[in-house]
Amino acid sequence: MAQEKENNNTTLQEGDVFFADFDFDEPGKLHPAIILGSEGDHLKVCSGTSKSWHEGDESFVKINEGGTSGLYKVTYIQTEEIYDVPPESLKFKTGTLTDNQLNSITERVRRGAL
Repeated sequence: MAQEKENNNTTLQEGDVFFADFDFDEPGKLHPAIILGSEGDHLKVCSGTSKSWHEGDESFVKINEGGTSGLYKVTYIQTEEIYDVPPESLKFKTGTLTDNQLNSITERVRRGAL
């Protein structure tokens, strides 16, 4: 899945980490978003939070700060709800997940879809 993001010509790939403006929160409040794929003109993404009370919750995957993700805090990626977002909701890229991190997320997403 490679897609050109219209607002800055960034090629998007599965596992890319962006900060995004989601409809579930107030406008301008950004959350981490992990790209899982695309469908039509929209992207399929998981959202992230730094709320540590998600530690140990099976529906979240913990991503440590730094590394290839570029996240500056420990982040918990929610895997029970996949969001359908337009590319313009992605504000800036921080990095890309490792294959192991992406596989952990997609495995839990698939488990939740059963």
